[in-house]
Amino acid sequence: MSCKKQRSRKHSVNEKCNMKIEHYFSPVSKEQQNNCSTSLMRMESRGDPRATTNTQAQRFHSPKKNPEDQTMPQNRTIYVTLKVNHRRNQDMKLKLTHSENSSLYMALNTLQAVRKEIETHQGQEMLVRGTEGIKEYINLGMPLSCFPEGGQVVITFSQSKSKQKEDNHIFGRQDKASTECVKFYIHAIGIGKCKRRIVKCGKLHKKGRKLCVYAFKGETIKDALCKDGRFLSFLENDDWKLIENNDTILESTQPVDELEGRYFQVEVEKRMVPSAAASQNPESEKRNTCVLREQIVAQYPSLKRESEKIIENFKKK
Repeated sequence: MSCKKQRSRKHSVNEKCNMKIEHYFSPVSKEQQNNCSTSLMRMESRGDPRATTNTQAQRFHSPKKNPEDQTMPQNRTIYVTLKVNHRRNQDMKLKLTHSENSSLYMALNTLQAVRKEIETHQGQEMLVRGTEGIKEYINLGMPLSCFPEGGQVVITFSQSKSKQKEDNHIFGRQDKASTECVKFYIHAIGIGKCKRRIVKCGKLHKKGRKLCVYAFKGETIKDALCKDGRFLSFLENDDWKLIENNDTILESTQPVDELEGRYFQVEVEKRMVPSAAASQNPESEKRNTCVLREQIVAQYPSLKRESEKIIENFKKK
């Protein structure tokens, strides 16, 4: 056989092999070739040929990260006990997992058992008290991000005598000054010479009851209590301060940044009525004096007779 025939056979065999390979592997696009060549050049410059294969595998097989996934809110889990209707609820704990950006009230309403009790106790105020991880009576507007993971709360209901709206979840706040939450506690009974009632709910106005107040770093104590919604409105205008351990005074203008976990009592300063207001209206003062004199004379008839005799003797003279 001649050399020319042997060469032609070799070419035909090679062409058949190439056709079989292309049949099983799809052709690589120019864009992929450019990417591969770029990665090869980088790895070759580092002098590590084995890294070239690893880099190519990561490039073609690793999933792309979505930047929105990194900003998604996290979930927070707490446990809820309904201290009402013991036959139906049996004091069992309900596991609640919800977005930490939601308020406590919104999260509780995702539980069917809680919704049923709210419907049953229409016109009453729902009270939530922390028993583990977080303590005392909690504002329903507090975001779950302020709760410790696995915290436990107990729900009760109270007959509300106030004319305010029963759905006190409106106390939730949308004006976050920062993302760092601070929780501190206020005794429901005020102290000092002027012992004024400071809370709206009658069931909370008892000795030993405490309210958990939440705020955000950078706010003042006065802002935190006035925005809480469970305290009476006079705190916005009157002078008051916080007392800690009966020996430390914190004025209401101080920031809440360092108050985490601390307990305080509210002392309201007595407002003095200015005497100048009474002196500005002498006619009303005389009128009040005459009315008071007539009332005294009417209660003591003997004084009336004596006054009449004095008046008659005066006229004779």
